[in-house]
Amino acid sequence: MDTPLRSVIVITEKFRAISSVEHAVLNNTQIVVAPHDRGLQGLTNAISAALKGRKANNIAFIFNSTLNSVQICLEEDQRLCLFNLESVKTCFELRNFFLYVSSAFLTQELGSKRVDFLACSNAGTQEAQALLQELRSLLGSDIEVSLSRELWGLDVIIQRNIDERGRNYRVGDVYYKPDKLRTLTASSGQSLAGFEKIRIVGKGAYGTAVLYRKKDDDSLVILKEINMHDLTAQERLLCLNEIKTAPPRLVAAAEAAAA
Repeated sequence: MDTPLRSVIVITEKFRAISSVEHAVLNNTQIVVAPHDRGLQGLTNAISAALKGRKANNIAFIFNSTLNSVQICLEEDQRLCLFNLESVKTCFELRNFFLYVSSAFLTQELGSKRVDFLACSNAGTQEAQALLQELRSLLGSDIEVSLSRELWGLDVIIQRNIDERGRNYRVGDVYYKPDKLRTLTASSGQSLAGFEKIRIVGKGAYGTAVLYRKKDDDSLVILKEINMHDLTAQERLLCLNEIKTAPPRLVAAAEAAAA
């Protein structure tokens, strides 16, 4: 007998941190790696094949974010299907896709149901609130919808002060262990040879945050650059402690898209 599902994560095959997500998911969470070049129907087929008739309480989407857009998939006519306010409002096929997903793969029982968009650059734009309202209007009042700019979903709080330590329950907690995911994505260090430097996006006490584009797939990352030679021994220790407690963002997604 199949194990009951709590959550589903639908993640495009173009997303670079798939392995990290797979190692951080909670029990009873199904990951669906979706093809990028088979259109919305191919995306639907991939979800259906993976779930095998099962339904979940929560579904998260992780699409492919570049500097200028969030790409859901490539249609058969080579047209990109984008995720933005205009497409959600006017694209008949996309609206039908979200309606079908919510009815076919979300449980119809009473209780909390969610559709979340993680690592989504739209969350950091002026259209974010209007996009949320459009999605909520489309899917209905019984389904909670959120946009998280972060892969690990720490920027969307579902419930505050859930324990004596005052900890908040965030959207990332629904699907995986966010702190573990942060560590995994930050520790997957790689050479900068395949990256193009775009611009500096911030400065801190011990370094500079720089936005890079990965040359082979246009995905984005923010790296914190620190010159240890310019620091005293005490400053190096403080810097290393800071990195350990708050790993640099190294996510091939919209996390880095908004300057």
